[in-house]
Amino acid sequence: MPSTTRKIALAFLAVAALAGCSSATGAAPATSSIRDAAAPEVLTQASANARTQSTVHLRGNGQCPESAFYVDMRLRRDGGATGSVRFGASTVQVVSSGGSIYVQGPSSFWTAQDSPAAATQIGTKWVRLSPGSNACLAALTTFSTVLDNYLGYPGTPVKGQAQAVFGVPAVMLSLPGNVTIWVGAKGVPVPVRIDDPATKTGISLGEWGQKVDVTAPTATDVIDASAVKK
Repeated sequence: MPSTTRKIALAFLAVAALAGCSSATGAAPATSSIRDAAAPEVLTQASANARTQSTVHLRGNGQCPESAFYVDMRLRRDGGATGSVRFGASTVQVVSSGGSIYVQGPSSFWTAQDSPAAATQIGTKWVRLSPGSNACLAALTTFSTVLDNYLGYPGTPVKGQAQAVFGVPAVMLSLPGNVTIWVGAKGVPVPVRIDDPATKTGISLGEWGQKVDVTAPTATDVIDASAVKK
């Protein structure tokens, strides 16, 4: 991620990830107008197009200061997100709705993060967090922040050859630090893949505009983080 996101705190979720994200590239022609556009224009156009989409599927591995993660979240531009994030061996379910972030994890996860007593108290309930209490999860569950972070690398992009990413014809844009941003070149140009080897980041952005339903857990299934025993 760009430096602003690399520095965000992970609060109580400070564990290492054992996740990876496969990349796939192969020869394929670009089929949209970005084939002939200059690299800065391609990135500007793709970023603008992305911001007009209603939803996106965010998937891949990345890094917060204290922890690596693997994320698989579907986000809505008008608010809300649903999916999962893996920290180390633990995968937690995550829902962002109505200004709160809800996390549901296994007993082993809560034991490691808090204590056996906390894990027993939480059980199978969802723990409600305020976005300000966990900047990393807040960043991963907010549509605009995801785009700001993954499309906000500094430097002037240089265009590489047209290839295919996950079967989608795409143009590769190279940025300083061996960062690459792949822009889909079929139909409306949108970002499809970001790689940053310095932070072991490999993120795919897909299923743009597909319907995403976000439902917050029922009140009886939720415990507020402030009520969890320390």
